[in-house]
Amino acid sequence: MSRRQIPETGLPAERLDSLIASFERFFDSNWLRYHPEHPAGNIWKRRDFIASIEILTFGAALEALEKSASAKMQREYRRLLRSPKLGDVAGAATEILLSYMFDTGSQKISLPKPGNPGYDLILTLVDGESYCISCKALTKSSHEIAFKQTAAACYEYAVEKATRTGKPFQLLIFPTGNTSRRHVSPRAVCAFIDHAFESWDARNPWTDNDPEWSIILAPERGLSTTHKLYSDAQSLSHTFIMWSHFSTDEQSRFNFKLYAAAKNISRAVGQIPDNCRTAIIIKLPFSVSIGMAKSWLQSILKSPALRTITRIFLYRSAMLFDDKIQARYLNHEFESVSNPYCGECQSTSQSSDSIFEMRALVGKREAQDPRAVLMADNRALDLSYKYVFQEGKHYYADSVAGSVSFDVRNQTGIQTFLILSGPGQKAMTMEAITPENDELLLI
Repeated sequence: MSRRQIPETGLPAERLDSLIASFERFFDSNWLRYHPEHPAGNIWKRRDFIASIEILTFGAALEALEKSASAKMQREYRRLLRSPKLGDVAGAATEILLSYMFDTGSQKISLPKPGNPGYDLILTLVDGESYCISCKALTKSSHEIAFKQTAAACYEYAVEKATRTGKPFQLLIFPTGNTSRRHVSPRAVCAFIDHAFESWDARNPWTDNDPEWSIILAPERGLSTTHKLYSDAQSLSHTFIMWSHFSTDEQSRFNFKLYAAAKNISRAVGQIPDNCRTAIIIKLPFSVSIGMAKSWLQSILKSPALRTITRIFLYRSAMLFDDKIQARYLNHEFESVSNPYCGECQSTSQSSDSIFEMRALVGKREAQDPRAVLMADNRALDLSYKYVFQEGKHYYADSVAGSVSFDVRNQTGIQTFLILSGPGQKAMTMEAITPENDELLLI
């Protein structure tokens, strides 16, 4: 545990070690080691605090699964969680996580038999009311994946272009208008980057735009409160930020996922216990807020396809930014929406949202429309409801004489390095442990 950044949980070290061991035992340490590109392998190889949050949280969920599920069911979940298909991983992880979070003691979760059609969990509330719940995970869209691949290519091009100057830079690229694009051309953006660096004097901010893209190129000042930024051709300090508008197809994906779950439940309605109401829970990706999903849901609740569904739950976990303490934290957002058009609504109690409990090992539960925040020129940029890419490297210099005290804000996608040097000594570079990004891969 000592090699990892451990978030504040209030739990003793022995308990934290046992949760990490649960994660390792379920996936198998050798399998994790040889699958570093898999979501589970990715967070296992990392040492940053976001990876630790995922390991501890999912470790607690796996520990609960080992106590409640049969050996056969555990083997099936292990197969799905190790799958190369990210949809299988997301679906199984959602079921395991939510079965743990809903099982609060006063509120009970039971798992149906393997292969049970239509629903994945049975939730029993304090008052005895039960829900047969179908769990669905809405993963990142192909539009978001394609955008981030394009942005990564543009980032590499910008660094290559700037390396010859050795001048620290901060580059922000964003759409000129409000129209979303199905395809972003790397060639067009890279041509824009070429023009920017050819025109920039490396001292003052430079801006430009064309009908599609706008660009701001400025000197990078860094985020440390104790050290001055360092940069040369070998250690080029820089920040690259690119964002694009949300695709209008995201709502269609949400609707499709909801209708598919409702259809499965309708087909299995004869096998659902008489005293068990039907419900769907959808886990949302970071780019889709609870508020946005709720507005989509309200627009289709009258659909005949949803008339057998009593309630829809929306859940989203996200790393958010706290302006007061200038730090990130894990937030769990949860909302339940009663379906007034359900055919059973006359005989269904209209439970208030406060009746539904959730527990979380780490983080807060705040009912808010969160902000996606990145830092540019030491200012917070609110980039909610957009596809966002940020990467960079910041280098700072210090002397090896005496003790070294280093304070820097831990910002998503930015690797931080401290270069130590002294008279007659070869410079030594130390890298801070920073998250690759704010994306949560399993929880």
